[in-house]
Amino acid sequence: AQQTAGLLLLTATPEQIGQASHFARLRLLDPSRFHDLEGFAQEEQQYRKWSELVDALEAGEKPDDLPAGLDPEAPTKTLIEQILDRHGTGRVLFRNTRAAVKGFPARELYRHPLPVPEQYAHAQVELDERLHPELPYIDDSWLSFDPRVQWLEGILKQLRPAKALVICAHADTAVALEHHLHMRAGIRSTAFYEGLSIIERDRAAAYFADETNGAQTLVCSEIGSEGRNFQFAHHLILFDLPMNPDLLEQRIGRLDRIGQQCDVDIHVPYMAGTAQETLLDWYDRGLDLFRDSCSAGYMIFETFRERLLPQLEQRTDAFDSLLVDSAEFTLKTRRELREGRDRLLERNSCKPEVAAALIEEIIANETGDDLENYLETLCEAFGVDQEFHSDQTLILRPSEHMLTGHFPYVHEDGTTVTFSRDKALAREDMAFLTWEHPMIVEAMDMVHSTELGNAAIGTIKLKGVAPGTMLLEALYTVNCVAPRALQVERFLPLSPMRLLVDARGKDLATLVPHERLNNLIEKVKKHTALAIIKQVHTEVEAKMIRAATQAESQLQEILAEAELRMRAGLGAELDRLEALRKVNRSIREEELEHLRYRIDECAVHIQHANLQLQALRLIITT
Repeated sequence: AQQTAGLLLLTATPEQIGQASHFARLRLLDPSRFHDLEGFAQEEQQYRKWSELVDALEAGEKPDDLPAGLDPEAPTKTLIEQILDRHGTGRVLFRNTRAAVKGFPARELYRHPLPVPEQYAHAQVELDERLHPELPYIDDSWLSFDPRVQWLEGILKQLRPAKALVICAHADTAVALEHHLHMRAGIRSTAFYEGLSIIERDRAAAYFADETNGAQTLVCSEIGSEGRNFQFAHHLILFDLPMNPDLLEQRIGRLDRIGQQCDVDIHVPYMAGTAQETLLDWYDRGLDLFRDSCSAGYMIFETFRERLLPQLEQRTDAFDSLLVDSAEFTLKTRRELREGRDRLLERNSCKPEVAAALIEEIIANETGDDLENYLETLCEAFGVDQEFHSDQTLILRPSEHMLTGHFPYVHEDGTTVTFSRDKALAREDMAFLTWEHPMIVEAMDMVHSTELGNAAIGTIKLKGVAPGTMLLEALYTVNCVAPRALQVERFLPLSPMRLLVDARGKDLATLVPHERLNNLIEKVKKHTALAIIKQVHTEVEAKMIRAATQAESQLQEILAEAELRMRAGLGAELDRLEALRKVNRSIREEELEHLRYRIDECAVHIQHANLQLQALRLIITT
């Protein structure tokens, strides 16, 4: 971490093992800021004070104990923003919660009690065998008498054609179950376990995701509890239960995700009167884990471990009091987490007005068909085959007639892409294309770096203009070679500079827009174009010099505006940090020096930016 220029840590459960674990991750992120656990705990107490102050301001009150440096007469929104900025930790730490994000489905638990077969009498020895009685069998003979197997066949046939995810703890169990379902029960299934390669796991997941010819069920070992998302299914079958509550939450999380369109139905088969039922009761009635997510599950488990383990060995009357105590402790813990959570952090992590504007912009970009049309044009130009998959979804494959030996992110066996966010959320095997997707970005780089399309010739009929008159359309971009960390491109124009030079050297770009010109121009056959170029290349070169001169004169104005934007944006941030440092010790002098250095470096690189000719089009009137 000390040798890394930037560090990003993502966690779904930041405080699941306690505050010390949370602080350790923050210290890894920024050891200069987070160096004292005791001081961090005291700061969090202050955060609650500021949170209550913000609540009072939102309620329309004017508290007398505003922090120093704040104007009591300032608008409420301004005061709240200043408190968040000066006394929060949102500059390095952001948090979203299920309650704040919303859009998650409900959960419903279905308990399926089953009788205990005589063959499992041995399962009264080790706890692991009590929970997983099939483990001692070195062959698959347990499949013939384990009541969960017959029940699984029945429930899958009952749910058909709905898909169901089956999770069990051990790979051997998963493999045996899948083989039985596929070969003996006639249920279309596939397995997902540790023994498979990454490619084989991808294929299994894709087969399960296929809506038309895919598997009805995917049987996973515990490796399927993390990383993979299957929210296109809403039936989860837990063939057994893990001892770790967080692992149970991970299992449920494969289906309980944003993008899930239905309530998640959780089916748990268990043998009545065994450790399986005891553990299920504790998770269900003690922690309420099946219906409500709990980020402190492991901490609660550790609290009651010594009382729970003996009950799993032999359930007694003391189990009822354990359930009551566990439920009360869980309720209290959830309340403390909810109330004690840094509300300032949550406020700073998501500002509804800003988020709403961003969402509107994203929706506007995704509702049009510009990207789809652009990709179609790209594929036709580079010789990539396109096959219709479904609405807003294509399969791209390399062809024998490709201009290059490689097209970004198009695999030999094909790549499925979609322009629908909803489809992409439900189907991880589909690449969700946006203008920022690496496939599109790298394809654009290919267009820029090759000569394909950078020169063209056409004819046009214009009233009042003598036939044979030549116009030259030139496209330039501002090229600034600078370290990526400076992000100089933020301040430079994204749109290319366009000039349309007539016979007298006058720029007609504003009078004749590019789109209008495209509608009027007619193509010229290749052999005709070559003959024309031989005759007029001298005049074209002269027009290119005129265009370059005019472009250079415009460049200086563009660079001056870019430097002004840079100094205004970064300068305001510098002023803000200098003011914050007086009231917030989390602002370090190194940050201020770095920002000053960045301003100076950006100015130098902007001043040395130049123009790069990207494309020319010769237009001849007829």
